[in-house]
Amino acid sequence: VYIFLGILLPVAILYFLQIIKSKIDTRQDLETSTKLPILAELSSVNVDDSIRNLRTNLLLNLKEGQKVILVTSHNTDEGKTIMARQLTDSFIAIGKKCEFINADLRSLSLPTGRHPADILASADFAKQIATAKSSNEYVIINTSTLIKYNDALQVATFADVTLYFAKAGKTQKSELKLLSNNTKLPNPLIVFSV
Repeated sequence: VYIFLGILLPVAILYFLQIIKSKIDTRQDLETSTKLPILAELSSVNVDDSIRNLRTNLLLNLKEGQKVILVTSHNTDEGKTIMARQLTDSFIAIGKKCEFINADLRSLSLPTGRHPADILASADFAKQIATAKSSNEYVIINTSTLIKYNDALQVATFADVTLYFAKAGKTQKSELKLLSNNTKLPNPLIVFSV
């Protein structure tokens, strides 16, 4: 009985700890937390190759006519803005016409007196997106985080695909469930940063 309990108890404790763990730490955690496709895994060790891998996988997943890519995450400091800029540069490096639009107006200091949500819903912003689409092969739009604002959902009306950045040790499993149930973000693909 003691041997049986000595084996069973540690296994039960490890299983219980795995169940109550709320953050994503590994790709396996991510895969068990969502059925959404994982487009790429970004490593902080070899960022350049990670971005190239992301670009390749994205190009393989985009369907004909899909050119507007929305970039978002649930939390700040998950690396989405830097990675979106690097992805834009990566497209340009292989001769693709690509424009980066920073629609994360919450992180910018804009002394215009206009509310960020009003700017993103304006005809001027729609015109900017239309111009970018007509003069580029790809348009990458960085938006504010999903946890605080609905700005990304406003911008999503222009997008064909959503790149959702999840970060090891930061992204919550509950946030992935919210993403899975969100029907307003077009074609969500997960980019996992480790």
